[in-house]
Amino acid sequence: MLTEIIQTGALCALERQPREDDPPRVDPALAGETALEALARVDRFLRRARIPGFVSDGTLLGMIRERGFIPGDNDIDFKLPREHLTEGFIAGLAAEGFTPFRRAFVGGALANAAFFFKGLEVDFHGTTRVGDVMRYNLLFWPPRGYLTYEFPWSGRQRFRFRGVWLWRPRRPRRFLAAFYGPDWRVPATGWDNFFSPPGLVSVTGHPEIVARAQARWARVRGVGEAVPS
Repeated sequence: MLTEIIQTGALCALERQPREDDPPRVDPALAGETALEALARVDRFLRRARIPGFVSDGTLLGMIRERGFIPGDNDIDFKLPREHLTEGFIAGLAAEGFTPFRRAFVGGALANAAFFFKGLEVDFHGTTRVGDVMRYNLLFWPPRGYLTYEFPWSGRQRFRFRGVWLWRPRRPRRFLAAFYGPDWRVPATGWDNFFSPPGLVSVTGHPEIVARAQARWARVRGVGEAVPS
């Protein structure tokens, strides 16, 4: 049950259960069978609901680069069209054994949702398509602003990972290069989940949030330029 509203407003909002209620986190790389069960259940739910979701981010990176899960990566990532990210979606996954604990809203619409499954965190990011480009948003703390990212899109393809059938981007290596840069095959050091991705295109929010984002972006990139806007 989501009981704590961190911030609300017309721009964006974050709701989550109190952190002290979170279960001990499980690393997917150390809980392989549980992670595979979570993947299989999500895939089954998405197919039954006819929702075109796919594995993404660090989960896809591990499957391609490590042929497994990246040690220390503390969640499993999916993306799906934002119009499917609804209260009905949350209720449907809850019926599959996933416990919702965080929801993020941008412009009054659900943008991200996170669940626990036997201690694993499973995150879903809503996307919008503009031609052959997909966009998604992340709230920037405190939640009075958000970041927008883009990545190229050429459809999905079915693939098999450790006995589990899943969907992934049709050109997964192009997808990973857009997410992590041309050196995605080399494990990164000092990665910043907000400002290291090359697909960051804009920051939206109150002036102090934009200023904070500019400073952090410049620090991460080692440059004195402003964050893309």
